[in-house]
Parts: sequence; structure tokens; C-alpha cells
Amino acid sequence: MAQAYAYRKTAYPYAIYADETPVGFLMFGFYECRNQYTLWKLLIDKKHQNKGYGRAALLLGIEQMKEQYDIRELYTGVFLGNEAAEHLYQSVGFQLTGLIENGMKELRYSCVK
Repeated sequence: MAQAYAYRKTAYPYAIYADETPVGFLMFGFYECRNQYTLWKLLIDKKHQNKGYGRAALLLGIEQMKEQYDIRELYTGVFLGNEAAEHLYQSVGFQLTGLIENGMKELRYSCVK
């Protein structure tokens, strides 16, 4: 939450709820120096993982960003060895770009079909 406040001009935070229960947090951002929108954070509380909340929230978030900001592509990174996150991102349409920086693989989502 502190990061969302610190970058409030370029951060797009969302709380993730299952009915009335908060289960996670999703945040997109805009990197001006790269002129690209990014998925900064996707966090699901441990006791609510593997229930589909992360995937559903990610898909809804992407649709919201496409509608509100007319984005063409979205980037994210996944730490080397984090197979669960990599699988999740690829399952919704992110593709590896081949770039590895700071111990993270870069993925790109094309919003143009």
C-alpha cells in the first residue's frame, strides 16, 4: 500500500475480494522511462491460494486497464524458479520475451488480438 501511495500518479491498485472477504491485492503501474504499463503486484493471501482468485483478478484487472487506459501491451516479471507465477501469467496470455534482468524473466501480454 505504501508503494501505491508513493507512486500514486502512475500506480493502479486494486483490492481483491471473495464476496466480502479481502483475499489479495493487485497493482498495475506505468513506467514512464520505458513508456510501458506493467503488472507490479499480484498477491493472494496464503489461505486463499489455489482457488482461482489470482487468475480471475488478473483477467479482470487487465480488462479494466484496457478499457480505462487503452493499453496495447502489458509487461511483468517473474523471479527465476517461480514456476507457479510463470504458469499463471502464461495461462492468461503473457509470453516470455527472452529478456532476463535482475534475476527475473520478462513477460509481455498483447492486448491487441
